Amino acid sequence: VHTEYSPLDGLSKVKELVQRAKELGMTALAITDHHHMGGHKDLAIECEKEGIKPIFGCEFYCCEGDTPTKEDSNRHIIVLAKNEQGLQHLYQIYNESFDTFYRKPHINIELLKKYSGGLIVSSACIGGTIAQHLLNGRYEDAKKWVSKFKDIFGDDYYLEVQPNDIPDQYIVNKETLRLARETKTKVIATNDIHYTYKDDCDVHEVLLALQVKQKWDSPKRFKFPTNDYWFKTYDEMVDTFIGSISDKKDYIQALENTNEIVNKCDYVKL
Repeated sequence: VHTEYSPLDGLSKVKELVQRAKELGMTALAITDHHHMGGHKDLAIECEKEGIKPIFGCEFYCCEGDTPTKEDSNRHIIVLAKNEQGLQHLYQIYNESFDTFYRKPHINIELLKKYSGGLIVSSACIGGTIAQHLLNGRYEDAKKWVSKFKDIFGDDYYLEVQPNDIPDQYIVNKETLRLARETKTKVIATNDIHYTYKDDCDVHEVLLALQVKQKWDSPKRFKFPTNDYWFKTYDEMVDTFIGSISDKKDYIQALENTNEIVNKCDYVKL
């Protein structure tokens, strides 16, 4: 979930997201802004008003080696706090990420290992390390990285599938399910949110154009490959997975597994 605290990328206000979660009967909401945690306090305040469990997280840029390279400088990873210790570790990881800088701050697996207590980690979107190896035909490399993460986080490491209508996402979903079976790793279905309502798509595209200083009528204007980035209902998640994942029980189980993460996370008050 990317909020207004993901500059020129997330459109949704935290209050709006929490109200939408309440409207849809959801019991918890996580936010994972791009290398930013300024929205955590807003999340805590708004969730307390609505009786929803806040889950504090971040989508970090994670390099494969000690320092980022041009190839892996945009790799993503999701980190969530399970409890008070995890929240402190999340902030510590953020602080130390500025010691490893390539256009923007980065973390690596050694930093995650150093502060692993109280954290849940997942493989993120098609920009994640696992997905990038899968997309580039490096299945065994993806498998090795799953093993590395599981050695640190055990059952608190998850693989992600998403319902985005993108050919690359179809490949990632299929290979991720295969990877999950072979490595005995649980899969969660996640909704890559950048705006709250489906009709917000055009406004979000204006935001993206501002990000790269391009005009709206530019033929090469930066835009997302699909319009699937709104806050979906459960039924919309199910409908969008049809065609992306062949076996219905796979994505239904992945959707149910998100409740396991909710149950692992304490209600932490900021």
